Amino acid sequence: MEDQTSLKQLIQSLMPDGPGVVEGTVTNASPLEITLTNDDKMTLSANSLIVPEHLTDREIEADVMVDGGVLYAPTGAEDEKGEHEHPAIKKSGKHGHELESFQLTGGKLILHTGLKAGEIVYLLSYNQGKKYYVLDRRG
Repeated sequence: MEDQTSLKQLIQSLMPDGPGVVEGTVTNASPLEITLTNDDKMTLSANSLIVPEHLTDREIEADVMVDGGVLYAPTGAEDEKGEHEHPAIKKSGKHGHELESFQLTGGKLILHTGLKAGEIVYLLSYNQGKKYYVLDRRG
């Protein structure tokens, strides 16, 4: 074994040539770009990144059921102030409607969990640093 001249060389000689975890900062959300924390000249583009679904914006189908509550939503009959009338029950103005229950079947939810500029992320480097798997964002 040859003589090690620095701590970095010593540590590198002890580590196998395999994947490693590095830290980066999202510098652009769309298209996705991540700059490595300790190497600001190394900016990774979307084609060298694999991003798991939980770190993306996505639409999912969902059923929602609520037992009781209040619904606040435009009815289409509002005036410019967002108010409407119920002459039969003598109720007017901006108000909610109390519900005994509410069910939405086959509805869609949009999850805004995508990476945003400025977030710190952890990346798994593999394929000799040519590919990076985004593990998670710093919580």
